[in-house]
Amino acid sequence: MFGIARLRTYTSAALVELVLVVALMSAAPPAQASGGASSPDEAAAIVEARTGGQILGVRTQGRRYLVKVLTSNGRVRVVTVRAK
Repeated sequence: MFGIARLRTYTSAALVELVLVVALMSAAPPAQASGGASSPDEAAAIVEARTGGQILGVRTQGRRYLVKVLTSNGRVRVVTVRAK
């Protein structure tokens, strides 16, 4: 009896670890829009046209724009657009 209970505990812990690893590995990296934009507004328009989502914000990072968008399936993504 003691051996089976211990085995179940180890099996449950291994299952939790497996689920966490799969979840971390399936996380998508930020998407990147092709072309380029000359302003934050243009970057937002490019992302809106490509995703059909609602733009939540745009910020500049070096020579690129990071556009946060709420997609139609309810997920928030960050899309990178190169600056011209």
